[in-house]
Amino acid sequence: MFILNIDDYHNIHRRNQPTLLKTHDINHFVTILLNSNPNTPKIPYYSLNNIPIYNPKGVDFKLIIDYINVNFMSKLGKSYYQQNEMWKQHLSDDSYENKLEFLTVHNYDGRVQNQQELRSMKNSKLVDFILHPLHNTKDYIESANILFKVFEKIEQKDYFNNFVIPTICDWPGQVNLRRAITLKLNKKENSGISSQILINKILAQKPKPRLINLILNLTYYGWKNIRNLIVNRFKNIKDIEYLMMIDLLDNSLPLTLDIYIKLFRCGFFEGYLESIVKIWILFQRLHRYNYNKAPLIFLSDVFYWTLNNHPILDILKDNLPIFNDYFVENFHSSLRYQTAESNTDKQIIQKAKTIDIERNDNRFKTTFVNTRNVNISKVKLISLEKKVSLFLLSLFDKIYHNIGKSNNSNNNIFELPSFNNRNIDVMLLPLAWSTSNLPDIDKFCDAENCLLSNSSSNIILICGHSYHKECLNLLNEKCKYCFNYLSESIKTNITTLNKRLSKPLKDNEIPEFLEEKGLDEDYDDENIDSLLEQKEYNINNQYEIQYNIWQNYNNM
Repeated sequence: MFILNIDDYHNIHRRNQPTLLKTHDINHFVTILLNSNPNTPKIPYYSLNNIPIYNPKGVDFKLIIDYINVNFMSKLGKSYYQQNEMWKQHLSDDSYENKLEFLTVHNYDGRVQNQQELRSMKNSKLVDFILHPLHNTKDYIESANILFKVFEKIEQKDYFNNFVIPTICDWPGQVNLRRAITLKLNKKENSGISSQILINKILAQKPKPRLINLILNLTYYGWKNIRNLIVNRFKNIKDIEYLMMIDLLDNSLPLTLDIYIKLFRCGFFEGYLESIVKIWILFQRLHRYNYNKAPLIFLSDVFYWTLNNHPILDILKDNLPIFNDYFVENFHSSLRYQTAESNTDKQIIQKAKTIDIERNDNRFKTTFVNTRNVNISKVKLISLEKKVSLFLLSLFDKIYHNIGKSNNSNNNIFELPSFNNRNIDVMLLPLAWSTSNLPDIDKFCDAENCLLSNSSSNIILICGHSYHKECLNLLNEKCKYCFNYLSESIKTNITTLNKRLSKPLKDNEIPEFLEEKGLDEDYDDENIDSLLEQKEYNINNQYEIQYNIWQNYNNM
């Protein structure tokens, strides 16, 4: 099986501002990288019962709504942390060695010593590296055509008629290539697009930068240290600030961390799929107008393949970790490390081709690539986690003494006393506050027509709605208010997306996306080094004192 990476590359180094002598010229390149997996079966275009890999309905919102209602709604009331406790046998543990591996997984620098084998490019080949923008659908079609011409030389022509090539893209790549495929399926020869475009099957996105990953890891493990203390003290208190923080620390944060470094890389497909649903809910709540559509595309495809028993589903389940963008990001990291600001576009292209030829030559690596060790000592890691724990204990103590004092100045803005009376948007609150049925602060149970005054078991769902256990049982463990909101959101997003995908091509295509301005590797490292060099005094003593204080709260 072949896997394709198509990505843009900018020759951005340290200086990105104009000088008195010249402006900073930024060249745009396209990287087309093909990876072969000889032990993985090819993905057929048609299933055994002659069902094509592409859903004729496009991105199908009815299919998604039905599957979420039947298979996921009863699970979405639990936080990711609670679900994760039931998946432990499928995932790697939280040992110090694994934590270090998690902290370097988003670092594509080929010099990182403990990632050398993971970054192996033995089965990859640079198809081409060209000076070309990658801004609109026509740019992606032109780049794909380069692959088709080269691909015909290395495989039989009937490959295009019988099999598809998974294509790993960021969001612009996903939507532009999918638009080309949609136009080809709908308008056929009238689209003016080569039929070979249908061999591309668009899949994954990029992971997050490494600095953010470090901060999130420290926060999560700092939270795990003291989670039970917090939950036992607050119990079933229905307070906005408390529920907002529980949603962040118990749900959004570990979900963001684990969906790639644990669920995806461990190949735990069922957990990964459920987490994709949760990720979409997070994007929808935060009004991320592009990223709240990307997960829906994936869900629509997977549910369609499940319904029709298409072979790609089993290939994904058995080989999930190979469908990633490590190869192209690693290639870009090597290229940036071995080029300079003064290099011309021709020199950069030549260097890219040289790297591709010499990449698997050990003598080349030894001579030109100095390895780096980015490990954090176990003592330092534990110290930083405890520092986070101390901060969270202090924050939750403040929240406890401000229970019920949050103000709702209007439907979308809330004033939070524990955060210096800062006004925050409703999108930062749990999902329930985005629905048309807000949690009732005057009574515990949010179920309609609930007549129970007391119950032996009260449940606050991670969405923020709360129910008596008896009332939730009558709802089949599903929060209908959130389901109504999610259903309408799915329909609206996909209707908008399908209109975009069906928009005819124009001669003067313009970019639909602004370029993302990310951090370069040097800046990233400086921030991390600064963080790790900070001196910590008496952290262990402070932690033990506060931990015992909170234990006494729970024993009172």
